[in-house]
Amino acid sequence: MGIRVIFILLISLILFSKNAFAERLCDIFTWMKCPENVSRSYSRSSSASSPSSGGSSALNPASLSMLKGFGFETFIYDHLEIGIATGNGKVGASVSPQNSEETFFGNVAIENIGDYKARMVNRKSYRSPKFNLAMGIKLAGKRGSKKKTPFSLNLGVLGKYNQTTDRIKGGLGITAQGGIFSIGISSFYDDYIDEYENKKKNYRVASYTAGVKWGGFIFDYNYTESFSKRRSRIHLISGAMFIHKFIFSGGRRFESSYRPKYRYKERRFMDEKDRKDSFYGVQYSFNGHFLIGAYFNYYLVRDLTLGLTFLL
Repeated sequence: MGIRVIFILLISLILFSKNAFAERLCDIFTWMKCPENVSRSYSRSSSASSPSSGGSSALNPASLSMLKGFGFETFIYDHLEIGIATGNGKVGASVSPQNSEETFFGNVAIENIGDYKARMVNRKSYRSPKFNLAMGIKLAGKRGSKKKTPFSLNLGVLGKYNQTTDRIKGGLGITAQGGIFSIGISSFYDDYIDEYENKKKNYRVASYTAGVKWGGFIFDYNYTESFSKRRSRIHLISGAMFIHKFIFSGGRRFESSYRPKYRYKERRFMDEKDRKDSFYGVQYSFNGHFLIGAYFNYYLVRDLTLGLTFLL
């Protein structure tokens, strides 16, 4: 009930904001320097503080609607992940093995407890068996360089192929922006194999986002819940700051799930279902086409992950 009330209030702010005709405050006030175009995350209508377009679209595909140009992004830790995204500012799409599960900005994966414990002890990232195909389209918004509608509305479609179950699942997402405010909601189905019953089972994931963009600053809140026998809930607060060619980001994640908590300092598992995690990242753009980054705890195993994004 509390989440619904918050979203009703945010919708009201979007519709009646005096800045509702503006996409960004830095477009209105000249003293606010807008971030460089190479940092496309700023244009996302959902989870703009996340360093991954593929990861954010895996939770809400509508975030791709305002994507412009062609590019690919990579993340390197104990394996290499590569995603491709393209768009023309009104329609965007991405193909990626980055399912966002078991990343700081993603949802909780349903996995064997023994595999989970081994990953935590050895600080191994989760290898998702899924591939994502996402597409977002702008339904209403900026019509030209001078004409603007009161708010922008975006719709997204998501498809997921699970190699383990050999099934395709999917869902929908929607985002809205007005002035400095943005909100989003998405719902999709996924599946897994229950190791106790040896059966394929379906479950649903719902995600709610709210964001504020103020000049070169981004603040995001995300609530994600997985509805299955192994239920999980995540509250995520994150932000990003654009300074010249740098992007500094950070966040705090509060997770409640079916799994025991692992204490890295004591090297043991605790009979606790709640855990807290922090994330820190820095990105640097150069040559107008490249964005390199370094991230702490992106895969939630106290990792140091490197990233490279190439844009055209």
